[in-house]
Amino acid sequence: MVAELCAVVREEIQGVRRDLENRVKEVEAESQHAALRQQEAEVATTRQGSMNLELRRQVEDIDNRGRRINVRIRGLPEESLQEVLTGLFTQLLGEEGQRLPTLN
Repeated sequence: MVAELCAVVREEIQGVRRDLENRVKEVEAESQHAALRQQEAEVATTRQGSMNLELRRQVEDIDNRGRRINVRIRGLPEESLQEVLTGLFTQLLGEEGQRLPTLN
């Protein structure tokens, strides 16, 4: 009877051992899969950061290029800018200044 009991206990222990081994293998596989997903996410994040930086540079370049065509004259009121500039160019250019196109 003790021998039977020992045999039953051994079988149960072997069954538990097999179950634990299977579960450990599953956990290890899931852990490896999670590690791969994390690496992929890190690569994607790095790539997005690089793309974000490049887009910021492009936006800044476009913004700077857009400002290059603007003429800034300090001290002139914006409300009467056309009249002031027309008078200024007429004084500087004489008759030629009167033939300049008007601003609309």
